[in-house]
Amino acid sequence: MRSVLAGVLFAVPMLFVQSVWLAHGLAYGVVPDLALVILIFASYHNQAGSGIISACITGLVADALSSTPMGYYTFLYTAIAYGAAMLHEVAALDRLVIPFLVASGGTLLKGILSHLLAFLSGDATQASVILSVPFALEMLANGILAVPLFLALDKFKYLFTEHRKSERP
Repeated sequence: MRSVLAGVLFAVPMLFVQSVWLAHGLAYGVVPDLALVILIFASYHNQAGSGIISACITGLVADALSSTPMGYYTFLYTAIAYGAAMLHEVAALDRLVIPFLVASGGTLLKGILSHLLAFLSGDATQASVILSVPFALEMLANGILAVPLFLALDKFKYLFTEHRKSERP
């Protein structure tokens, strides 16, 4: 429960940072998805599924704050968090390369899934344009910002991990 709360308490303020302080973007109107990067960190470090639950709750908050249909960010964040949780079994986290690749890959997956949602709903207004300069810049910004965010969040890693008690007496 503590790790779910930590994921939400770290990610939801980033939604406000994205929408208020970074509303005009860093370059070319690109707004990095800092909440997504935090949710990837939370999911990667927790195999118990707490990061995925944090992503679902944060997605609901993002849906309430945005003009997207309800469930849009919930689906995107939860699917990407699930992928990050599965990645823990495959890749060991280093300090530079893996955070960059995981955040950039999560952004790419976000773009692909947004196209899938646009196709299924028939509403192409929410779909990311994957083959565009702004989307490439968003991937790059998320990847670059993931490195210092992961380093900073590593100090609070104990909050993001659930330690299950042993079944043995």
